[in-house]
Amino acid sequence: LGEIEGDAITRLDILREISTRIAREIAVDISSIVIEKNKVTMVGTTASVQSVDTIIQSLKDYEQFASVEKGSVTSGSQEATMRFTLTILLKGGEEKK
Repeated sequence: LGEIEGDAITRLDILREISTRIAREIAVDISSIVIEKNKVTMVGTTASVQSVDTIIQSLKDYEQFASVEKGSVTSGSQEATMRFTLTILLKGGEEKK
């Protein structure tokens, strides 16, 4: 799976952190995850906007994630689901302002 930015973090590390940090009590279905050099884009569905916010907060606690930003959140194709997009910037890969 390879390393990102030298030996700081691997793609496998990222997948492991995402899967362990999302609480088991939150029903979430990740339909897409794209891991690039400096960022991760994740698309999925969950029960509510509150669940999306809980996922974001749990991911922000990981020291290798510089930021976790909520993208679009819309009603899912199934009743009582929300489709969401998250963008995670990795440490060392933050955009310069």
